[in-house]
Amino acid sequence: DKFQGKHTAATAFTMMSLGLFCFGLASSWGLWILVAFVILFGVGMGGSTVQRAILSRTMFGRTNFGTVFGIMMGINLTGGMIGAPLPGWVFDTSGTYDGIWYILAGLGIVAMITILRAPKTSNNP
Repeated sequence: DKFQGKHTAATAFTMMSLGLFCFGLASSWGLWILVAFVILFGVGMGGSTVQRAILSRTMFGRTNFGTVFGIMMGINLTGGMIGAPLPGWVFDTSGTYDGIWYILAGLGIVAMITILRAPKTSNNP
């Protein structure tokens, strides 16, 4: 509550992106970089999970909370269903994981920019 919700969510998305970037470097930098991945991605994922309900209420008000949160969770589920097997499919078709971690990290940066640009639309916080 001390910080604006969209700034903490943007920080969480940035941490997840940096973690995925570290994961992509693991094959060339060695396994020690996985420590950075675990810390950055883990804290970022936990932080973004907590922020979902707070942001949906802050941005859309309590009247629309159920609808907005339901849509957010549906999108989250779809991303989880696609995002988990996607690196495996990339490896099966190309023989390497190179690139997919950076693409996923880039999507996290897109999420960070989107959340920072989102206006506060609710008059009913």
